[in-house]
Amino acid sequence: MAENLNYADSIRTPSLIGHSACYDNDSAKCNKIGRLYQWEAAIDSVALVTDEANPQECGFQRDCILPTRVQGICPKGWHLPDSTEWSTLIAYAGERSQGGKMLKSISGWNAEGPSFDHKDRNGVDAYGFSGLPAGRFKSQGEYAGVFTRFWGFFAGGCCEITMSLDGSDWVSLEAFHEHEAFSIRCIKD
Repeated sequence: MAENLNYADSIRTPSLIGHSACYDNDSAKCNKIGRLYQWEAAIDSVALVTDEANPQECGFQRDCILPTRVQGICPKGWHLPDSTEWSTLIAYAGERSQGGKMLKSISGWNAEGPSFDHKDRNGVDAYGFSGLPAGRFKSQGEYAGVFTRFWGFFAGGCCEITMSLDGSDWVSLEAFHEHEAFSIRCIKD
């Protein structure tokens, strides 16, 4: 996807109830940077637990063996990226030390303040990925303009990972706290 997911139908997808939010609870920000999702919403934990062929209890503080392809909250015909897919993108974009610059949007990366000096840290958006600095959501939105993280999972295994962009030119894959809410980019099957 060329933009962050902004899906919020909790009737069709009960995993979203209480597990996704707009930055600062502002719907206008969802329209600009997409929604931020906790891990159980990202993987659609309700769909996994009710899967007749392979029921899995996944979600907050519950690791499980995920299928090799996880649709999660992504639309039909799309899926959450796994670690090998994120690694391929990072390698193509210039590896860890330059990939962030190539994947970040050309505007918005300008957080200032006592803890940050990220003024004019925009990317060049060399591949149309347009990574926006969406920040994260815990009890409120935090760090917009400073970083963004996108959910993924370990290929053929368990657990959450994130592909991270920040105020530098770096990009990385990291294990992260599933109680935080991050952006999602889906990949076409």
